[in-house]
Amino acid sequence: MKKRTYYCGRCFHFLIDPNVLDREVGRCYGQKQRTVSAKQKACKNYRPKPLNP
Repeated sequence: MKKRTYYCGRCFHFLIDPNVLDREVGRCYGQKQRTVSAKQKACKNYRPKPLNP
């Protein structure tokens, strides 16, 4: 499955399956590098990654 990259604040999330929230996994850079589940994310609104962050 093709990964789609979104960002929320300073965090970059790699969505494995955006259509299935339970399988949505992201890795946040800017804090600790750790994998978190969608339900544990503080960010609810995803936006596409900017061309020039």
